[in-house]
Amino acid sequence: MEADSPDLLSPVDLRRIEEASLNAWPGLQQLVVDGWLLRFADGYSKRANSVTALYPAQGDPDDKIIKCGAHYAARGLPAIFRITPFADPSDLDVRLAERGYSRLDPTLVLGLDLGAVAMGAALLPSTLRDCSLDVWGAIYATFAGRVLPPAHGAIISRVAESGALQLTCACMELDGRPVACGIGVIEGAYVGLFGVITDPALRRRGHGRALTMRLLAWSKARGARYAYLQVQEDNAAARSLYAQLGFELLYRYWYRLRLGPGG
Repeated sequence: MEADSPDLLSPVDLRRIEEASLNAWPGLQQLVVDGWLLRFADGYSKRANSVTALYPAQGDPDDKIIKCGAHYAARGLPAIFRITPFADPSDLDVRLAERGYSRLDPTLVLGLDLGAVAMGAALLPSTLRDCSLDVWGAIYATFAGRVLPPAHGAIISRVAESGALQLTCACMELDGRPVACGIGVIEGAYVGLFGVITDPALRRRGHGRALTMRLLAWSKARGARYAYLQVQEDNAAARSLYAQLGFELLYRYWYRLRLGPGG
């Protein structure tokens, strides 16, 4: 049996970070099934198309796994479960492994106390400007080398339209050419960074660092006191950058995916 226990390495309110991250990257539809949050976004991104077991529940977990599978199958989607330290029941990961769900995309949630960071100017001859969702999406898609589906813009638009959240899309330019872009989403004291990417031809030159620092400065000026982000465990370059900026591990999560009918 597979049974990893995600680590908790920070005194901050980790559950609040988890809730903020769910709010910052919502699904287009959602259901709450006995403490489990089911999110749907036409299959775009596992975060927005998966089950997160958030709260203590009453029903039988194995029955709920089957019911969740049926909800996703009805939409033509595979059943995906997101396993966090807050999962209830605590053996959900083991139960899914025993049912043939594969483990994939282990991800780190990193955090940074903005009060401990000096927001100095980046030593690069580049400029940062706000941009529209459409412009950010086009730049992101170009740098990522793929076409983003309509659900991507719809998800970000939901955040932008929410009165409870502040969102900025930012683009860093050098000689009038985009070199990096990213998104900051503020909810209360927390800011989440998403979609941070640098032109593949211009990486390891400090543009990603400069963009991140400026997004953090924007957030701090608007009342954010703590930043968080999510990075895949195997992304060594991004992990190195965020470690240099002072981000520390908060907790880990991963996904369980099963293709085919049933739970």
